[in-house]
Parts: sequence; C-alpha cells; structure tokens
Amino acid sequence: MQSDHNTSKLLYLNGLRGIAALIVVSTHLVTTFYPAVYYGDFSRAHNSWESIVAFKFPFTLIYAGNFSVCIFFVLSGYVLTYSYQSRSNKPNILALFIRRYIRLTIPILFTSFIAYLFLKNNLFYHQKIIGVSGAKELSEIYAFQPGIYSMFKEALLTLYTSDSNKYNVVLWTMKVELIGSYMVYIVLRIFSKIKLRILICLLLTFIVPNYYFCFVFGVLLYDFNEAYGSIVKFKGSLHKICNIGLMVCAMFLAAAPFCYLPLPINLMPLPEAYKIFYLILLRFSDVPVVVAHEWGAIITIVLLQNSPILQSFLSGKLFQFLGKISFPMYLLHKIIILSFMSYVFNLFVLSKYEYSYDFVFMVSAVLSLLLIIVVSYFIEYFVDQPGIKISKYAEDKVRSLQKALLELR
Repeated sequence: MQSDHNTSKLLYLNGLRGIAALIVVSTHLVTTFYPAVYYGDFSRAHNSWESIVAFKFPFTLIYAGNFSVCIFFVLSGYVLTYSYQSRSNKPNILALFIRRYIRLTIPILFTSFIAYLFLKNNLFYHQKIIGVSGAKELSEIYAFQPGIYSMFKEALLTLYTSDSNKYNVVLWTMKVELIGSYMVYIVLRIFSKIKLRILICLLLTFIVPNYYFCFVFGVLLYDFNEAYGSIVKFKGSLHKICNIGLMVCAMFLAAAPFCYLPLPINLMPLPEAYKIFYLILLRFSDVPVVVAHEWGAIITIVLLQNSPILQSFLSGKLFQFLGKISFPMYLLHKIIILSFMSYVFNLFVLSKYEYSYDFVFMVSAVLSLLLIIVVSYFIEYFVDQPGIKISKYAEDKVRSLQKALLELR
C-alpha cells in the first residue's frame, strides 16, 4: 500500500495509487448494487444494459479491483526498494519489520474500531438492501456478534497470521502486504549488489505464490531501471509506438474479468479473446485472472517509467490528493458503503416516490463518495500521519537499543 518513507521523486506513482484506490471503491459499488455486472449472473440484473457491459472491455476497467490490488503490491515492492536504497545508513532488519508493522496496523486498528462501533450500534444496513440489489454475497458480512477483544485481536494479530478479516473484509490484502514487505526487506538486506539481486528476483518469480510475485517484480523493476536504465530503449516514433503497445497490453490485462460462475471457461459469458487467453493461462496457473492482473500491473509500471507525459499527468494535484488519502480510503470505503450508503439507498427505496434504480444508486453513490473522501482526509491527517511518525520513532528506538547492546558486548 502506501510507503512511510520520502518518495518525492516518485510522485506519479502516488497518483497511480490514488487511481487504484478509486477503482477499488468503484468495484465494491458494483458488487454491492450491480452484482450481475460483476458476477455474470444476469438473473440478478436490474436493467438491460447490465448484460451489455458485464465482462466487456473497456467497462471492466471500472471494476478492476483485483488489478488495483496488484498495483498496490507492485508499488510496495518498488517504493520500499527505492526508500531503502536511498538511505545512506541501512537499518537492521528487525527495525524495518517493526516499523512496517506499526505503520500498517495503526490505521487498520482505527478503522476496525469504527467497524466495531457501527456493528455494536446496528449501523450497517446492507442486509436490508440485499432483496433489492440482489447482492446475496453480502448476507455473510457482519453477521456476527462483535466483541472488543476479538476486534483488537484481529487488528493486531490474526489479520496477519490467518485469513481473519471479519471486521473489515478488504483487509485480506494486509497479510499479503506485511509478509510481502518483509520479503522485500530480506532480499534487500541479504543481496546488496544490485545485479545479483536482479538475478535472485528473477529466480524468485518462479517460486513465490500469486500476489507475492508482485512484490518481487516491484523490486526487479526498480533495480533494473537503476542498473540498466529504461526498459524501452527506442527513441522518437518507435518509443511512442512501444508505449502505445504497452498501454494496450496493460489495459487488456487489467480489464480481465473475474469468473465466478461454476462453469467451464468456454461456457462462461466472456468475450472470445478472454476465453482463449484464460484457456492458455490455465496451462500455467489455476487462477488465470490473477496472473493477468499481476502482469497488467507490472506492465503499467513499466509504461509509467517510460512515459514522461503520463508521469506529468499523474503528478497533478488531484491525483496527488487521491494518492495521499488512498490508504485510509481503501480501509474505510467498504464500511461506509455497507452503512451510510446502504442506509441512504434504503431510504429512497422505502420512499413513497418511485425513483429509478439507477437514479437512487447515483445519488447514494455521490453522497457516499464525498463522505469517503472527507473522512479519509481526516483519518490521513489525524491517524495515518501520526502513525507514520510513531513507526519511525519505534524504528529509531530499536536501532538505538540494538546499538547499545552491541556496545555492551
């Protein structure tokens, strides 16, 4: 997710992070209110247009949430490598581990506590809209009795050691984020020579599981750029043509739709190009869509490394603002969708006036998005920034303690 180090030279990557966070929000809006579009089960459609846009390029880019998660992971590998290499005095591995854990956990604990309070006070309304939206997958979310102990235990421990994420379902990524970050630090610490590290990372890409693959490639992309320069060596028109090709490939892979129906791929309502593509990928992986999204994220970073125009575009103030609040927005948005937005949506549904489904969704979505942005801003300022300072303070204390222990010897 977001790095806790100075990355002023990589502003465009912060802008990309902001766009990725917005796509995750959009994805959960679709899964909550237009499940037919995301899951391909058209018995749950509200309008004829849903069958037109479902699983179709480029519409799937709007709800390419898993691709965005892969973007986060590649960025973590890339930016953590950048920040580590930028330090003249390399910290020890324990200090880095503690800093990363605290940096992630403070905002996670805060938003988990918000979810606990909402659940304790019956402020989640998603169960009331399932009959209208058709999002039956929501029925199992927050269907338990909250406990302050279980909330703290999950946010501080079991979130990272198991698949426990019942207080905030988007936190499934945090286990991968923490372990992936630790893996990056270990590689950086053990293999200090950049060319040797490139070779090691290439070997690791054949070993590490899905998603962790993204962290390794993040390190690889940074190191390759530092050692050999731009991957795209062409100049002039050939450079532009190559970038266009990279963009087309990245968009095709990013838009690869998830397939949830219990059918063979060749019988699913997919465009023929994706059917063929998935059948090819099945020879190498049981989850072809994840492989597609991983490579889509990797190619996106390569494209940005080689496109000053896109770098300048993503360095704009709007995208920098979105990047700044991206981590709180990621942690918070699902809670607001299942509480405030579901409440507003339900109010319209129960109203004596007959509004169209799409109109009710749009009004609820705009109000909720504004709330998500405003609350994320305050969390970033009052929780995330202090959390970063605390994590740095903890790192400094660990380093000082270890230095003192070495002197005693």
